[in-house]
Amino acid sequence: MHISAIWEKCSEGGRPVSETVILWLILHLAACLVHLVFMGMVIPCRLRRCWQVVLLAAGIALFHLPKLIWGDHSTPTDIFRLLRAPSILVAVPVLFFAGPLWKRLLVNLLLFSGQFIGAMLAVFLLRGPYQIQDTNGVIFTFTQSAVYLAVGLFGTILVDSGVVILARTMQARRFSMVYLPVLFILASLFGTFYAYISAPGALFWCACILLSGISIVCLLYYVVSLEKKAELEEELQNIHYTRELEQAHYRTIQERREELARIRHDFNNQLAAVRLLIQSGDEKDAGSMLRQLGDDIAATREEPYCSVPVINAVLTEKAAMCESEGIRLEIQLDLPHVLTIHPLHLCRIFANLLDNAAKAARFTAAPAITLSSAMAGDYLFIKTINPSLPPVKPGKGHGYGSKILKQLAAKYDGSYQVSYEDGIFTAVVTLLLEQPTN
Repeated sequence: MHISAIWEKCSEGGRPVSETVILWLILHLAACLVHLVFMGMVIPCRLRRCWQVVLLAAGIALFHLPKLIWGDHSTPTDIFRLLRAPSILVAVPVLFFAGPLWKRLLVNLLLFSGQFIGAMLAVFLLRGPYQIQDTNGVIFTFTQSAVYLAVGLFGTILVDSGVVILARTMQARRFSMVYLPVLFILASLFGTFYAYISAPGALFWCACILLSGISIVCLLYYVVSLEKKAELEEELQNIHYTRELEQAHYRTIQERREELARIRHDFNNQLAAVRLLIQSGDEKDAGSMLRQLGDDIAATREEPYCSVPVINAVLTEKAAMCESEGIRLEIQLDLPHVLTIHPLHLCRIFANLLDNAAKAARFTAAPAITLSSAMAGDYLFIKTINPSLPPVKPGKGHGYGSKILKQLAAKYDGSYQVSYEDGIFTAVVTLLLEQPTN
């Protein structure tokens, strides 16, 4: 039951006007003031707050004046009662606030529903959930009216706070489909309460309950999908970051090889310069130039692990990493001279296999890694074996190396498999090699 309706029932009970009118005018005015304050947090005001209060008080008195003059069951009273809700829904946002009309009307509707929800809480407290429809005929005492005032305002403030949070979220972001279930839930609550106190029919009540249930399910689905989307975005961001690191690593390898090619190209010229220095008796400068040449060549040295340059470069870097961490690295590769796999993919496969093995082996008593490869038909098998503690499920933000290996293996119609037995961890990548065309 709305505030003014309860006031009407109290007046019919013959209670002195000094108690009834003053209390319910205060309640009605307080609810409207709360309404204006919260709406002003979202929509810019057109009028100053003092003028809003004056116009509100005049409007409340105007709408109840016909009942005091012609009685509760007169035609003017029925007309004013009929115009009460539309005028609140339209006049308040149009006269008191500025901004887009649709936004003013929407926020006003949501805040207006907060008054009904606050009233519903108050009626629940005063009459109980199974006697709401009987409230239309109840005569409230002064104490009950005061309790209704406190609980109704509390419920209104609670709901209006949620509306303001929702509105500010909408202002900070573009409109999202998630707002529709929220609006439908509020509308269904409003309709359910109206069905309880007015008894419009079972069909209307069922429609409100159904709308609320569907909206809650949609909202729950959205929240779950949003959480899943956040996890996927984080995973994609980490994979993208890892890919950038690997691309930078590949570029570094290429730069080192280009530097080696440049040194080899200038080698004869530098030897000629050294020869001239020796002939002229400048042995000190000749020795310095030879040492510098040796350092340049040593800096670009790559171990001949196989005939594939990019794999040699990766293994050279990973061997240095294992040596610095005290991990023994044994490499046994059997690779064809021509591989139909993209060089960047080879870089990522060998780098991730050795990185994963090193992470597990460094925590054991005798850290060691065995890297091997072999051909079986048209398939290339790449395997790492290393001691490891019992594996655990990767935490959030980890395990992307294994995911990258799975994706690359699937790209070449292969697989990535791991096993753990007696403290030994084994990882195998299988790749299908296309036969090179002659």
